[in-house]
Amino acid sequence: MGSRERSTKGSGESAAPGRVPYRCSLPGLTRFDIVRCTGPEPFVGRSRETMLWAGPDVVKRFGGLPDGMFPLTYVPFGRPQPTDPFRDDEQWMEEALREARRAAEDGEVPVGAVIVCDGEIVARGSNRREVDRDPLAHAELMAIRRAAKALGSWRLTGCTIFVTLEPCAMCAGALVNSRIETLVYAASDPKAGFCGSLGDLVRDPRLNHRLDVRRGVLEAASRELLQAFFAALRRSPGRDL
Repeated sequence: MGSRERSTKGSGESAAPGRVPYRCSLPGLTRFDIVRCTGPEPFVGRSRETMLWAGPDVVKRFGGLPDGMFPLTYVPFGRPQPTDPFRDDEQWMEEALREARRAAEDGEVPVGAVIVCDGEIVARGSNRREVDRDPLAHAELMAIRRAAKALGSWRLTGCTIFVTLEPCAMCAGALVNSRIETLVYAASDPKAGFCGSLGDLVRDPRLNHRLDVRRGVLEAASRELLQAFFAALRRSPGRDL
């Protein structure tokens, strides 16, 4: 399925702060990220026939878009904007690449990440292991910490993280524990990646939370940045690879 590879998850987590949990009368469906009806009122107890827009929860529960529904990314009620869920991936990945370039300027392995919620970047992160002398200072962990602080909750429900390199086992575990909804990464990491390469922790069916995953977004740009960095590093004596 390439860059649009997806998976199911069923965490049962409540909505993140600031998100409105619309409810409906369909059996087993209790939360929609986005819903709009034909009537002027917010969606409460409406029948399936009145539903115009369906968010990710609807799509996942039905295994696709039910008849008469269309995908919609989350916006405040009253300003619905139907979108292709993959349309903005490159835009956000460009921001992650900007963070990766910033890391390279600091002598760090060029990996960057941004976390997006409700169509806005809520946190950024780049590798800081050398600068901070911290083995845990990966781009993903820096972004997760900042997002939790910005949103006022460790549960990053409804958020998407865009990262330029496939997360390692440590970062994959942090993604699961932070309840991030979607992971989008650029380049795969056959030596350390744990979101599809060496393992697939973020989609392990034994866990109580699993992420949707899309990969390969701006892969060439990320890989070129990494290759240039390590080529320069090999020419610099005294620096460990």
